[in-house]
Amino acid sequence: MSQNFLADTLQRTANTMLAEYDRTRDIQHRGSKGTVRETLVLNHFLKKYMPRNVDLLKSSEVASLDGGRSAQMDLVVADPSAPFLLDTDDHRVVAAETAFGVIEVKSFLSGSELKAAYRKIASFKALSKTAYKSPLGTRQWLRAYGRRWETFPPAGIIFGYDGDSVRSLGNAMAEVAQEYQHEPHLHVDSVWVLKKGSLTWADPVTHNVRVCPEPGDAFRALVAKPGQVLMHLTAHLHEHFANAWTPGFRILDYFQHASFGNHLQAWVPTPPET
Repeated sequence: MSQNFLADTLQRTANTMLAEYDRTRDIQHRGSKGTVRETLVLNHFLKKYMPRNVDLLKSSEVASLDGGRSAQMDLVVADPSAPFLLDTDDHRVVAAETAFGVIEVKSFLSGSELKAAYRKIASFKALSKTAYKSPLGTRQWLRAYGRRWETFPPAGIIFGYDGDSVRSLGNAMAEVAQEYQHEPHLHVDSVWVLKKGSLTWADPVTHNVRVCPEPGDAFRALVAKPGQVLMHLTAHLHEHFANAWTPGFRILDYFQHASFGNHLQAWVPTPPET
């Protein structure tokens, strides 16, 4: 067995994805082409290498208890134990409390596409999360984005098959990231272009890569081959989602202002006669 068995496997996966990507060039309808390519990255890569404790949902929206609603997201990373708010053959609505992250998929990622996806992901991350049960025993928490979280902070990732150079994409990301410099939890966590490389956050002093940005972090461009991109992305996905958790989704809260029926009568049980 090769010393880099997993790396070799991911290189073959990248080759398969790119071959299938090229085959979709003949699809004329832009929406259909995008859907097919979302399915390719889902079936050939994500379903095989994502942590098994999360679910992957195509073409879904995320809704919050206060009426907030995301745009339709290409892929939602969700709690597999939680019910959907809406489930049809081709569309789902997921409660914000049960959405661990989103992945936007682009055939060709240009600077303008990156900016639009960045803002779309920031809007998803800004959704409120309040419908939780009271925790039993020790309260779970973690630190991320420069603050303490008692709920799982959602992640946002952009994936493209091809795109502008990573330097050009880095310039576009620098512009849009300025809009969220005081809210690091709204930043996109990473950008991946299969044919080009990646944009990831790093400590500005040590240059150590971070899975999610801390206040004052910089991001860096990395030129890489397709297999290297998938290898690095696999590591990031596991750092994000391998320990994804929820304090306990309280679906009852989503029935607010709804009636369960009209009260008719109440009975008090009486002890049987001896």
